[in-house]
Amino acid sequence: IKQKLQRGELLVSGDEWPVFVYHGYTYDAEDPWNGAFRSQLLVKAFKFVFTSPSSVDKDPKATRSGNARLHDMTSVTPASVAYIATQ
Repeated sequence: IKQKLQRGELLVSGDEWPVFVYHGYTYDAEDPWNGAFRSQLLVKAFKFVFTSPSSVDKDPKATRSGNARLHDMTSVTPASVAYIATQ
């Protein structure tokens, strides 16, 4: 698949997402937005980057402000989720 993508033999449209972005890593063909961008992996990665690495643990131990606070983020935005999904 990787080689076909590199050679341009296989094209991926903008509405085809990898399964890791779906809650439970399950794609619903009847409702593609069901669970989209709600996987445990994305939530943990978001918390790791924007709050603190320790926030992924059950007992956070951070002693410094996270990136979200440093950049005045008060909510999750489509742009911040896209940033995490493409890292």
